[in-house]
Amino acid sequence: MKLAHPDFFFPIEISELEIPVLILENPGGFRKFIWELREQTEGREGRWVLSENNKPLNFAKSCEVIINPFAMEINQRKLLTSLYDRVEKFASSSEVLMIWNQMESYFQKVTEELLTTTDEFALIYRDNISIKDFLKFMEVRFEEHNEDVAEHMIDYFRMSAEVMGTRLFVLCNLRLFFGGQEMQYLYEQALYHKFSLLLVEGHIPDGKEKGEKWMIVDKDNCVIVPDGV
Repeated sequence: MKLAHPDFFFPIEISELEIPVLILENPGGFRKFIWELREQTEGREGRWVLSENNKPLNFAKSCEVIINPFAMEINQRKLLTSLYDRVEKFASSSEVLMIWNQMESYFQKVTEELLTTTDEFALIYRDNISIKDFLKFMEVRFEEHNEDVAEHMIDYFRMSAEVMGTRLFVLCNLRLFFGGQEMQYLYEQALYHKFSLLLVEGHIPDGKEKGEKWMIVDKDNCVIVPDGV
């Protein structure tokens, strides 16, 4: 994949073989970079383009910006809605649909029986219920494992990638929160589960982790691609 902007210094290559780390030492440049990316991931207009094999991807669906690793909610509305859509689509094209139609008929009969106990009022009710509504009623959600922030973050990435089709996670100042072994584990999981990461840092980290490719834009907007840093 490739992330590009007409005003940015160079296109950013996203590869499964290495983790790109973009270091923006100018605070204004760092802020603008994150702001514009975030605006587009929320569906607003922008000039960033995420492409694969020279074909643009739907930016809002393919990219997510993570500013605070402690604020990621596995059971957020957007993720659950995508899960329900996925289940409903599967059920509508499988043997489950016949079972569901029988259940829906049963729901209607039970509703009619319940309403016979209150015949002094004119009552109406829904004559159908969608699979999605049923899943909401049953409070179907992802099981959360909160014992470790890194594991929670990986769970979130996996679910977002598999359920919503997110291809790229842009992580802001992640090296402030995690050390070498944790970063290596995160990179291994990204490779294994086939989701891509882009780290954006405001300062040069203390050391380079295995598998990282650094790109530095210093305070004077000079571009440096160091070797062996």
